[in-house]
Amino acid sequence: MKRIWMGAILALGTAYAATLPYQGLATDAKNNPKVDGSYSVGFALYSASSGGSALWSESQSVATKKGLFSATLGSISIIPDNLFQGSPLYLGVSFDGGSEGGRVLLGTTAWATAAGKASTSAYADSAGKVAGLNDSVSKLRTSLQDSTKALLDTVTSLRDTIADLNAALLSQGNTISALVSSLLPTSSSGIPWASVSYGLIQDSRDGQVYRTVTIGTQTWMAQSLNYRIATGSSDTVGVCYLNSADNCAKYGRLYTWAQVMNGSTSSATSPSGVQGICPTGWHVPSDGEWQSLEVNLGMSVATAATSGWRGTTEGTKLKSTSGWNTNTGTDLYGFRVLPAGYVDGGSVGTIGYSAKLWSASGDDATYAWYRSFNYANANVYRGNLYKSYGFSLRCLKN
Repeated sequence: MKRIWMGAILALGTAYAATLPYQGLATDAKNNPKVDGSYSVGFALYSASSGGSALWSESQSVATKKGLFSATLGSISIIPDNLFQGSPLYLGVSFDGGSEGGRVLLGTTAWATAAGKASTSAYADSAGKVAGLNDSVSKLRTSLQDSTKALLDTVTSLRDTIADLNAALLSQGNTISALVSSLLPTSSSGIPWASVSYGLIQDSRDGQVYRTVTIGTQTWMAQSLNYRIATGSSDTVGVCYLNSADNCAKYGRLYTWAQVMNGSTSSATSPSGVQGICPTGWHVPSDGEWQSLEVNLGMSVATAATSGWRGTTEGTKLKSTSGWNTNTGTDLYGFRVLPAGYVDGGSVGTIGYSAKLWSASGDDATYAWYRSFNYANANVYRGNLYKSYGFSLRCLKN
């Protein structure tokens, strides 16, 4: 008994007529491959899986090799185009004059693809898909171009911002790299690093950049304010020590208490709620907020509330390591108090020897609380003086 095994031989590819590639395996009754040779193979197409008359048929001579053989259906007898109109087709194969084995279902779409006979509508649909793909690619290209332009604009804007920032720093005799390298204090012995961090802010009013330091829950400016409002050639807020712009750049400006408050009334609360002449998001510290800083440095709550020179080393911890006549500080926290001196009416005094900083807390109509640091002391002075004096200002973040 001769047998033929039909594989799924639709090696779908483009053909030039109504043809279909086919492969099969011919075996004998014991399922051994047929002896190599030439055999006659019949092919027929039906509309049903069994019975009925063939819609098309042909016979070909094929050569087997280890039972395998190939054929191209439709190469002897043309397969009618009307067989590809949607009805299922079944392929029957007979080998060397034997009977057909079981028929194999062939979908008309597969036939049409194999025969290169796709309908006009199918071609139109494919063309439409290609056009749609081209449109999508075009939109993607446009989107990528827009995104690239937006990215370049952002980079350009960032470059300009960095250039402006560096220009602002240069105007103060500094650079970005030098400023960043100056953030950390010069000594780290005994500092509670977990509660201390550093940063930078830029005052949107004049573009000036200030170092900041966070000690505990408070974030302070680590430089004294150097904000100026001018009318013509005259300063209306703040003066430079000895009218030297270099002193303003190094030490900040000296302000009366009224200038610091900028129209606000005295505040003893924590936070003070007084922006005064501080940048947006910052305020003038109250006397109580100064006490909180001193407690964070190690001063007792009771001592912080007293007047005069208090504590033992708190002044040294906050003073800069240079600029003082003698007894420079350790700048343990990077707070960096410089000996900016002060203005007493029309006279000036003690640059290099002392620094005095305002609070938002007025003691009465004449006096206000302040903090003082001195070359001869390791502690911090808490007292009240005339509001008309010109002192430095450290702003505190809201």
